[in-house]
Amino acid sequence: MAEITASHIPVHANDKSRHVS
Repeated sequence: MAEITASHIPVHANDKSRHVS
């Protein structure tokens, strides 16, 4: 569970940064 969550956090952060750009 921790591994999946940790992997999802960076993916979401990148998606938001890309959307803002």
